[in-house]
Amino acid sequence: ANQYYSRSEFGAAFRTYTNALEVSPSRIDLLSNRAAASIQLGFWDRALQDTELVLQTNPTHKKCLYRKIKALWGLNRYKDAFNFLKENESHVEGIDLDQATKLVQQSLGHYDIAEMYTLDREKRHDIAEYFGPVEIKRISGKGRGLVVKEKINMGQLIMCSKAFEIAFDQDTIHFRGQNEIPDTTEWDNSNTCEGRVFEKLKMDASLRPQIQKLYSGDDTDSQSKPWKTDDDLTKGLHSVMKFNSFRCEENLSASTAGGKNLCALWILPSYFNHSCIDSNAYYQLFGDMMFVRAVKKIREGEEVTITYWPVNHPARREVIAARNFMCECRLCQLERKDEEEGSPVPAKISNLLKLIRQNFNSGNPNLDISLECVRKIAALRPELQRDLNVALLSPEVDALLKLTRICEKSIFILEAMHSVCANNALVFSSPFQSQNLARCYTGEKDAANVRKWWRVFKRDVLAAHGDFTQGVKINELGLHADEIEFYEKLEADPNAKLASIS
Repeated sequence: ANQYYSRSEFGAAFRTYTNALEVSPSRIDLLSNRAAASIQLGFWDRALQDTELVLQTNPTHKKCLYRKIKALWGLNRYKDAFNFLKENESHVEGIDLDQATKLVQQSLGHYDIAEMYTLDREKRHDIAEYFGPVEIKRISGKGRGLVVKEKINMGQLIMCSKAFEIAFDQDTIHFRGQNEIPDTTEWDNSNTCEGRVFEKLKMDASLRPQIQKLYSGDDTDSQSKPWKTDDDLTKGLHSVMKFNSFRCEENLSASTAGGKNLCALWILPSYFNHSCIDSNAYYQLFGDMMFVRAVKKIREGEEVTITYWPVNHPARREVIAARNFMCECRLCQLERKDEEEGSPVPAKISNLLKLIRQNFNSGNPNLDISLECVRKIAALRPELQRDLNVALLSPEVDALLKLTRICEKSIFILEAMHSVCANNALVFSSPFQSQNLARCYTGEKDAANVRKWWRVFKRDVLAAHGDFTQGVKINELGLHADEIEFYEKLEADPNAKLASIS
């Protein structure tokens, strides 16, 4: 069993310790070690029971004191963990009161977001969960979803949820069940994650109901037939994972704000419904933690929606169709209308993007030609809001923006791209556009627009990070202290001229 544990084969270690305890049910070392394996597997109740059995016999058992605190954290009993640590502080190693206090504060929704950016994106972390005023409800035409029980302000944290299970690219496969996935040499993090969930549910049937209630292709709150056999579990779980697992690919991470390649299953966040362009919240991933924040005001009783895939994902519509639902956002409605009416607009946009691409690849790109193409794209649907011209988010236009080198010619594109990104799941990139617009207008010596875009920048940071002054490190946004001081002085004095501020 210890060899299994040392190789991170925690499922095998747990089973071996359990078998040994059937022979020697009171052996302290076996109970303590099974508690350690249980913590790695997320079997928090079992870990707590085993540590308490040990502590009844040996109240100062250092490893079990430590493991009991970890189990209490896993059960979201942060205050109980703090009080227990305070009572036994002289005997506990590896955890201090400062860390326990931080988790209590986090459980109330108080996080140091700047610290989150310093964390390893491919590890599990001791971060407390927090769930704001949301509840699961039936949504007309959608099935179940999450609605807020009270008003949520822009930038407000809605929840911070720990993954039920997660697999990163570098993870090796230690949790494969014998029946869940065909044997193959081409394993990736999606079937690694599914295999791990399978093993957890196989070993602890008490975990199954919360997974079985998730959407699996129909609109029932739970399947009528419990997952009793391995075959039931295999088929049912595969359907649940198909519709609820979160995939983050590094090249498509606009909505996940820097997440690495991973596949994970979160329980409550699985109830968020999708909207391509009209979502009112977005999520960030820090290791196994998902932070969900409002990007605009959300009224009491209103549904919270996120964007599953970046709006410029090349296979966005195909992926949505595979998930067995129809998105009713303005963009999807427009695209369906174009198809029904045989509109030439999509083809024209495609051709203009092709011209931009050819111009870039010519070896001597003409900036004015590309800018004119972008203007034509934006003018193709003048009767609609500009944020539906999602072609402005194409890689070619992003490259075009870099070629402009923050000059007056880039203002049009920056404003158009900001219009696309602000107030939806792409809000994470909005601060970069509003920041550069302030810089552009500084170069143009347009004080009024500098003030305007500096205010917009701070609003964007609030929506994306929760707090301008403390929520994110300045260097994360490429700003310097003297630059911030300059803009703050200009904003504070509406009559100040750019030249008068040193």
